[in-house]
Amino acid sequence: MKRTVCRSICATHTNDHLHAILTANVLGLSHHTREESTPESTDVLCDMSTPSLRISGYFIMFFFLGSFLWMNVMCIDMWLTFSGARGYGGTRSTEQKRFLFYCLYAMGAPVMFILFVFLLNTYGDEESIFHPKLGRNKCFLEDGYPQLFYLYLPMAILIGMNIILFILTAIKIQKVKMETAMLKHNDILPSSSIDSTCI
Repeated sequence: MKRTVCRSICATHTNDHLHAILTANVLGLSHHTREESTPESTDVLCDMSTPSLRISGYFIMFFFLGSFLWMNVMCIDMWLTFSGARGYGGTRSTEQKRFLFYCLYAMGAPVMFILFVFLLNTYGDEESIFHPKLGRNKCFLEDGYPQLFYLYLPMAILIGMNIILFILTAIKIQKVKMETAMLKHNDILPSSSIDSTCI
């Protein structure tokens, strides 16, 4: 009986001791964490002026604009195909030249645009509404006018061009369908008149 009581007292004492040690460790760790998260370290983490963050922002812009330009290329190619502006048929070298032109357009235009944004972001007036402010508070364009001028406006122009090209292509397809229907109707009429005269 005495042994059982001693064991329970020792176990209780041990648990209390372990609980005190864990509490002290947790409090010490939280105090150590608070000491480490000083304003200086926070400023380092929030510093967006590092070149790698700005480079990632330029890459985001490149791939974003490139995807919209490739959609524009598809719309242009579809319109040229159905409108007959590029002719029906062509050699392999002609197709390769056309593809090269599409690549230069869809990949060269974003490069030139990003070069313009880079020069404006580096040497432009930071107080102007036209300043991109890329890498100031985040690794992308700042909210407001920078995103409006250098992201949403180019997207809106490309989407507007795509819509116009889709409408022109649909109109051309409808005209071709109507002309085909008229030709079929004209082919049916002479055969029916010949059959009636024979009877």
